[in-house]
Amino acid sequence: MAATMQRTSLFSLTAIFTMTLPAIAPAQLLHDDFSSGTIDAAVWQQRAPFYDSSVYAADGYANFVNRGQLVTIDTFDVPFEISGRFSFVGSTYDNLRIVTRTDAISTNPWFEVDRGIQFTLSLRNGDWNDQPGNIGIAVGQYPNATTVLGYTTFSLIPNVFYDFRIVDSGSSVSLFITDLDNPILTASSTSSFGSQIAIYNREGTGGGSSISAGSAVRLDYVTVVPEPSTYALLLLSGAASLYALKRRKR
Repeated sequence: MAATMQRTSLFSLTAIFTMTLPAIAPAQLLHDDFSSGTIDAAVWQQRAPFYDSSVYAADGYANFVNRGQLVTIDTFDVPFEISGRFSFVGSTYDNLRIVTRTDAISTNPWFEVDRGIQFTLSLRNGDWNDQPGNIGIAVGQYPNATTVLGYTTFSLIPNVFYDFRIVDSGSSVSLFITDLDNPILTASSTSSFGSQIAIYNREGTGGGSSISAGSAVRLDYVTVVPEPSTYALLLLSGAASLYALKRRKR
């Protein structure tokens, strides 16, 4: 009977903690839907590495042209997840790259971010790191060689918006496209070079790559929140603490 009452008490405390968790849980770490018509300088650093590069807000989107770049001002410690919605609206040779765990330093001749976990989504199959897929995860570590963690194929069509989600636990990463419950690609890595996030697309003719002249990507929004398992651990820890406190008061 006592054991049953204890289990009931723990269940009740867990239920109470679950209901109060939204009130005490941390808010979104970052959210931008670019509806203001300008790139928020308090949130993003803008970079235009080539003469024909740009990134600007218009029509409720962040528009990346010929390797225009956004780099977060704030830093984000793992675990976290990133979600957003994007569309390729320019060259059929374009790709979108999201880099996490980066210091955002760029010293390479292509004006990529030197180091970080790279998530690459390409329109063209085989256009990513010479791999036979168009979706990939890699560790960039310039001037050292890039380490490919995994790649796969997913059909991406110009002028169609796709939802994406990136989950980073600190020891593993997962990429989701359209189906935000089942990852299309998962890889393990503890490599970390910083805590910023960078977003950019392919270079244009200014980068010496005429095939990608006119590359353009629209980003509808981007959100960064604590990784969901953090909430689960907080819930269990909080419920256990409440239960222990209740026992001590008996």
